[in-house]
Amino acid sequence: QFMAGCEEAKSPDHRAEFLRQVKCLHVGIQQGSDTTLLYVKDDCEVAQMIVSMWMLTLPLYILSAMSKGVLVRGCLTRGTGWEMRKNCLFGPVIHEAAVAEETTADYPRIVVTGSFYSMCATTLARMQISQPPPTCSINPFKMLDVDVDGHVVFDYLGAIALAGLKEMYEKKGYGLNQLEKMINQARDFVLTRLAENRNNKRLSDIYQKLLFYINDRLRKYIVTIPGMDREDDCKKGAEPKREGII
Repeated sequence: QFMAGCEEAKSPDHRAEFLRQVKCLHVGIQQGSDTTLLYVKDDCEVAQMIVSMWMLTLPLYILSAMSKGVLVRGCLTRGTGWEMRKNCLFGPVIHEAAVAEETTADYPRIVVTGSFYSMCATTLARMQISQPPPTCSINPFKMLDVDVDGHVVFDYLGAIALAGLKEMYEKKGYGLNQLEKMINQARDFVLTRLAENRNNKRLSDIYQKLLFYINDRLRKYIVTIPGMDREDDCKKGAEPKREGII
């Protein structure tokens, strides 16, 4: 559906080249024990559309997983790699992603390397910043921000990501109360895990950083949840009072 919308937006002359790129497109998925690697050969316009589609759906994936008790940590990068066989990639880009994920993503977040950030900046310049993908009013290449420690991250609870989630839910005919429920469940899971690991400094620090990110974005872009600053909010079993957050 995404590709069909993009195709319809092209001129007749451009459409033939677009379809040729679609037919030649190569997307891979590599599975590890607890790791999933998605990659695409970045050599054409369609490949960057695939990247934008991944970025559009990433906030939903992260929040949905968190609401079910699974935390996502990862890296967005761009670099050189070789596919030794189908869905089996090697090369410097794998090393860069692994190092960034292990060292910079010191709590569950998606870090962005300089190479990927540069690609986004170049893409935005080419799109003249104001032109989103044809089938969506949200520009995913703007879903990057600087975290409190200075690292560039994928801002899955930022204003643009939330606008994309709302649009996605509305187009599917889902009520925004379902999106609100998912975000609440994700935050509640982090609060519970923080309370359970109060005596484990390493884990407590990790959950505290994640809770700080979530609360910071809720304050900025959504109605504040009363009590999110109270120590009681982090106690096991505490149920903070809420207003609507969407």
